[in-house]
Amino acid sequence: MHVVPFQEGIDFAARAQAADVLVSHYENPAVTLARGGALRYPGVEVLNNGTHALPPQTVTVTLPAGSGLLFGTPAAPDHQLTVRDATGNDTQYHGTVSVDGQSLTFTNVDLRVPSGQSQSVMWVCVSADSTAPLGPTSVEFSIGTRTSPSTTLDIV
Repeated sequence: MHVVPFQEGIDFAARAQAADVLVSHYENPAVTLARGGALRYPGVEVLNNGTHALPPQTVTVTLPAGSGLLFGTPAAPDHQLTVRDATGNDTQYHGTVSVDGQSLTFTNVDLRVPSGQSQSVMWVCVSADSTAPLGPTSVEFSIGTRTSPSTTLDIV
């Protein structure tokens, strides 16, 4: 599998032709996230650019260092990844949280892109603590060894 992460300024179309799976941020406009407990759901879009079904994958979601982001809230941690296929069916996966609490790892994730040009989206639940730095940030989604930022979160 080859994943093309979203990056500003790359020739996405040219790189996409060589990829089995494309992963890019979901929802182009930034999502506002108020400090102090509001929940938001940053995610990525997944596209099967090949012609065959993909095996289950390991997905890791990482919070940026020093961002003040949390998986869920302090009172209600949320260690779940949701994958929604093109027909609107959701599948949830429960992840293993890292020792530092900054990442979740999900194993045997069906990306729900069974054939060429199939699309799905995946997301996690986050909040910003009351001391989170203001401004834009994102969560990183890794599929295998490739990483892409999520929907931009604008912390206010």
